[in-house]
Amino acid sequence: MQRLMMLSIALALAPALPVTGEDFARWVDPLVGTVGEGNTIPGAAYPFGMVQPGPDSGKGVWCPGYKNDDRTIRGISQTHLNGTGCPAMGDISLMPYTGTTDGIDYSSAYSEQSCSPDRYSVRFGRFGVKAEATCSEHVSWLSFSYDKPGDAKVFVDCASTLLQKWRQKSGPVIPASGFALSASRDEISGWREVRGWTTYRLHYVIKFDHPWSACVRQPGNAFEGEGDRFDVSFSLKDGERLGAMVALSTVDVDGARKNLEAESVGKDFDQVARDNRSAWNELFGRCQLTKGSDEQKRNWYTALYRLFIQPNNIADVDGRYRGADGNVAKADCGRYYSTLSLWDTFRAAHPLYTLLAPERVDGFVETMLRHHAAHGHLPVWTLWGAESHDMIGVHSIPVIVDAWAKGFRRQDGRRLLKAMVRSMTANDGEWDELAWNITWENGYIPYKPGVFDKFHVRHGNVSRTLEHAYDWWCIARMAGMLGDERCRREAAKWSETWKNVFDKSVGFARPRAPKSSGGAFIEPFDPRAERAEGEFWSDFTEANGWIYTWHVFQDPHGLAEAMGGRDSLLAKLDEFFSTAPKGGGRRSGQIGQYWHGNEPSHHIAYFYSLFGAREKTARLVETICRDFYRPAPDGLCGNDDCGQMSAWYLFSMMGFYPFNPCGGDYVLGAAQAEEMKLSFKNGSVLTIRRGGKGNVTLNGRPVGRAWISHADVLSGGTLSF
Repeated sequence: MQRLMMLSIALALAPALPVTGEDFARWVDPLVGTVGEGNTIPGAAYPFGMVQPGPDSGKGVWCPGYKNDDRTIRGISQTHLNGTGCPAMGDISLMPYTGTTDGIDYSSAYSEQSCSPDRYSVRFGRFGVKAEATCSEHVSWLSFSYDKPGDAKVFVDCASTLLQKWRQKSGPVIPASGFALSASRDEISGWREVRGWTTYRLHYVIKFDHPWSACVRQPGNAFEGEGDRFDVSFSLKDGERLGAMVALSTVDVDGARKNLEAESVGKDFDQVARDNRSAWNELFGRCQLTKGSDEQKRNWYTALYRLFIQPNNIADVDGRYRGADGNVAKADCGRYYSTLSLWDTFRAAHPLYTLLAPERVDGFVETMLRHHAAHGHLPVWTLWGAESHDMIGVHSIPVIVDAWAKGFRRQDGRRLLKAMVRSMTANDGEWDELAWNITWENGYIPYKPGVFDKFHVRHGNVSRTLEHAYDWWCIARMAGMLGDERCRREAAKWSETWKNVFDKSVGFARPRAPKSSGGAFIEPFDPRAERAEGEFWSDFTEANGWIYTWHVFQDPHGLAEAMGGRDSLLAKLDEFFSTAPKGGGRRSGQIGQYWHGNEPSHHIAYFYSLFGAREKTARLVETICRDFYRPAPDGLCGNDDCGQMSAWYLFSMMGFYPFNPCGGDYVLGAAQAEEMKLSFKNGSVLTIRRGGKGNVTLNGRPVGRAWISHADVLSGGTLSF
């Protein structure tokens, strides 16, 4: 443990790796996943940055704002979520145009679209305008070239959002806002409150590089609702482009202006794009696919791009941010992260950050602790600093414990432990479905037929029991590292509650009635079913009994024992991967009951390797990497979910995976490309090679077990499959 901690500290504190000069970004295709289930974004982004300027399609409200098969665009907004299953963000939209419109529809068909990590470019045929976007960490940079520069206009929608009024049932999306126009006729500044997935406050400064000839505020309309929207006109000369910078802040307009000033002095659009590309290439250079097919390289570097889009630093350049309680604070490390999609990313994305972006990890942990101080609860799913309570489990806990075990210890360990225990025992006043009281009473979260209220959880009762058990196991590990034996024993007891919903008579986790009603397992029970009493994803969250039965990261050998031993577990795995979906339907990304398009399945193929059948893991991983990750707009079989789908691909291509995301070890599969190189900030390099037959070797010696440790990986050398 001491060796691992020293390696991680050195890795986190070391300076940035030198840029090799190679343009790895040329392999990235941001259009991958923009059709179908991927919900990815095609615009420009800065690694872990606040803004992601890119297009929003014109015919619907899509989760990421854009769908490649919707051939119109209604504007370029400055914030987007990568790969989520619910629409949000889409803040501050600009749409260049000429001529006249009806004041509502500014959309246009488009052509000549090109995308890269650092730049988005498109031509709007309706208006004869070419639009380009790039960004620095806090500022979007836009450039518009008009066929008729004397009639240059921009529709500035400061009330834009991906949850328009007609989709919102709980009142106006923009309940309050304010703006100011500069006397120099080149700046619009203001603020707005957004009520949607979460409620958050956004401040902005929009700076044009030419003065406008007219700026007219539009009235509200029935489609978009009330808000601050402007038609802005310019008189450009032939050959002139119109530039606009959009800076954001969670704090105030002054913060947005400081962000703008800090990132624009001495810069122009092209220089910002070059700096952006350099930042991406530095990250890509840490994890190179040195020998492989062109298709593998496109998948590989696109996955790295998706991984590093988020979590997003929403602190201003002076470190100030607006926290979950609505108050302004200042981050010690200068960064405060949001877009924490933890139900997804705790599985593989956060373990991969500890290897490839260690300089960020202490900031992630500090953010989580600060969120707890402001909100009374560790993060579950945060957006723009606010808590959404989306999904289940408290999976900031495994992220924190994994970081601590790997030597990321800037925060006080006992304070972290206290925050974890409180988050697992006290409701924050907003999230009734934690259902702690009924957990203590039953030892599991029960199903109660016909009852849908805060005291009897129907949605995900089995899933929540299993995921809370894992969080308790992580707390027990943290307490053990801190020498708190009393806390370790109590947490370890609750980590065993997965057994209370596992029915040995059928070999599945399944819903149970409350103990007060006899505690019987539900009948009838079909592990393939995704509905109960007509409710979709009812007892199991976004999965079914087949999938969630394997959701025991912390105790796979205990699960094998409950199933009747190793041979029984392996036989059940074979059945799992060969049992047809109920009703004969098959999702994209499905192999038997396995569904790669959603996270609860992601670790299951690695069970084989843990129990001595690595060749089956290898075959499955090869199939998944080949068939479910294709470099095409419809190439992803499920939501990328803020980098988790991409992280699975990257780990599995390398030949190992964090089966237990808080365990510190990686279960072996099989490398999928001829050669990869990981360059760590401690100076070591791990070369991964595939070829020949025989055992897995590390530096020429057979590994001789189903896993390698985090310390082994960080020490570098050659890992051969």
